Amino acid sequence: MNVFKIITILLFSVSTLVAQPQVQDSLPDIETLRGQVCTNMEVPAEYEYPILLAFSFYPEISNCNVIFEFDDIKTTLNARPKITSVFRKKAHRVYVIRINNSKKGEILLSDVPKMAQIGLFSHEFGHITDYESCNLFEVIGRGLSYLFDASLRRFEHRIDNLTIEHGACMYLYSWSFFALYESSASSKYKKFKEDIYMKPDEILAKCNQFL
Repeated sequence: MNVFKIITILLFSVSTLVAQPQVQDSLPDIETLRGQVCTNMEVPAEYEYPILLAFSFYPEISNCNVIFEFDDIKTTLNARPKITSVFRKKAHRVYVIRINNSKKGEILLSDVPKMAQIGLFSHEFGHITDYESCNLFEVIGRGLSYLFDASLRRFEHRIDNLTIEHGACMYLYSWSFFALYESSASSKYKKFKEDIYMKPDEILAKCNQFL
């Protein structure tokens, strides 16, 4: 590794540890995204930008059937195959990304900064990408992993890794940083996040591997 790259990594690490990363000037505008991202999804207008930018990291699922629903759930977002489509061939599966719209959830999506929203949607599209690699029994296995903390942690770390590998590293970092250090979520919820998902410093270490 040359000296310039070492210096770049050190500066990058220090700047991102002391504060949330800022939105880059080079981010594409919404019209550019609409032209580049091939999708037949009907996305909620208020979240179109973070959804399309996050989706652009996953060209391999551009033909997937994805719908969005607002629901009364405890987490900010979740993604899963629609139950009635699980037994269909992959080409006919339908995936649902549910967005919490009640105070039951610890963090409302509307309260999340744009960079962190992109990271969160990127993670959920990572789930869909993972499901697309699964046969019926593996999909069922994914569902069973939610029953135990140890298996859930392995599962969510795998999805975080997938998100990072697809280029959404700093957006995922932004979401993790916000959820743990800037949100108004309860200490119990933040402890769950720390136990199950990659922490900001772990994500940052992975980011540095891709510089």
